Amino acid sequence: PLIQDAGQTPDQAAQGATQTLAAAADLPVDWAFDPALVDQDAAGQDAAGLAAGLADVAAKRGVFALPYGDTDVSQLAHAGVHDTDVLDLAEQRTKAVVKAAFDSTTQGFVHTDLMWPASAADSQLVSMLNRDAHTKYALAPVTATTPAGAWGRPAVATLRVGSYHVTGIIPETQKGVGDAFAAYLASGTLKDRQVLLADLALRGLATQARSTDSTIVLTVPRGLGIGGQDLATRLGTVFGLPWLTAKSLIDVEDSAPESQIYVTSGKDPGRGPSTEVLDKLTGLAARAIPFAQITGNAQAFEAQAAEQLAGPLAVSLPADQRTQKATAAVQQMTATLGQVKIVKGSEVNLIAEAGQVPVVVRNTSAQAVTVQVAFDVADPVIRARKSARIHVAAGEQATAMVPIRAIANGTVQVKATLVNAHGAAVSGATSFAVRVHAEWENIGTLIFAVLVVLLFGFGLVRSIRRRRRERDARADGAAA
Repeated sequence: PLIQDAGQTPDQAAQGATQTLAAAADLPVDWAFDPALVDQDAAGQDAAGLAAGLADVAAKRGVFALPYGDTDVSQLAHAGVHDTDVLDLAEQRTKAVVKAAFDSTTQGFVHTDLMWPASAADSQLVSMLNRDAHTKYALAPVTATTPAGAWGRPAVATLRVGSYHVTGIIPETQKGVGDAFAAYLASGTLKDRQVLLADLALRGLATQARSTDSTIVLTVPRGLGIGGQDLATRLGTVFGLPWLTAKSLIDVEDSAPESQIYVTSGKDPGRGPSTEVLDKLTGLAARAIPFAQITGNAQAFEAQAAEQLAGPLAVSLPADQRTQKATAAVQQMTATLGQVKIVKGSEVNLIAEAGQVPVVVRNTSAQAVTVQVAFDVADPVIRARKSARIHVAAGEQATAMVPIRAIANGTVQVKATLVNAHGAAVSGATSFAVRVHAEWENIGTLIFAVLVVLLFGFGLVRSIRRRRRERDARADGAAA
């Protein structure tokens, strides 16, 4: 993992990741990195060095970009959150950063479909992974009680992730392959490492004896505290084990799509934000994605939203900091999304079969937006279409005209919502009444027609009388 550890800034993490990558670039290992470390906006000048190193190894080994900020899906899953909008936002940001950090050739080698939860693969986590359409690979820790008498032969659990059946080797307490591998990498003395390496070989041989086609995906634990040349040396020794044939995770997937094995060392994500706060984060993420499309720079807004909403769920953050940051993010994004809204007006009277309803849109943000107004009408008394797109300058307001047609007379409650060009809502609904008097137009027309006839008749009578008077006057003059 090339990720940000607790207490590190993104640029510090990028520096350490670059050193580790350079030292182990020739080893047959895959790499998973936090895209924030190759994002110049987050990691500064150090982002370019790490991106260059990843580009060098991408054509030879698997390179996976995690959700932006290394979002911990375990936190969402264990809190009972059912939607994946926060993950969707982080994954969209990942794709944007990958596109910006790598050239078009390298982009084809950087995968964005890996999830690396920080804690155990229980039923809640598996359910969350199933709902995330972007995830194809999952490095999910598996925990269980070791069956009696199973020393040397790890138990096996089969999970379902998306459309794949995932067979996971359950690490035995202090004896499993995954545990032995993690302990070997973390051990401080050469003698301890030699003992653990031998133990790792025994575990591997026992697994191999059980099934000749077993595949074990060994991962370097998060927060190992070892990097650079030291980590490269310890990894290199493992690849000398006679029972181990190194493959990329991508090659494992291609050769045996239904027998992937994920073994990692996990940790408890802690209590972190409450379910209520996480639900609010998810709801705001669902609104932020379409909201970005009405701004002048959708990518910049999505970047800001991903940092605000997914950032508080970074694996590197302690539980108490997650709570503080998540609560602040809810307040900030709620205020941001509320800056573009419909100004509620009074009741509207329609005295024709067709007309336009004016709706005032106010934009208190610092950037211009382009929106449409859509009506939700439950009563079939009127039919409405979306307004034309209107441009609302920063700090200004504008009026949208919504075309409607009356089907019958009556008073109708209308819900008006701002939508983007794709029809997705970007504001809450504002309700008001429309009073339809379609017959008034007909009555008015009739009255107008009668008045015209009367005026015409009155004028005709006056004209006839005038002509008679003129004729009589001429006749009297001739007689005289």
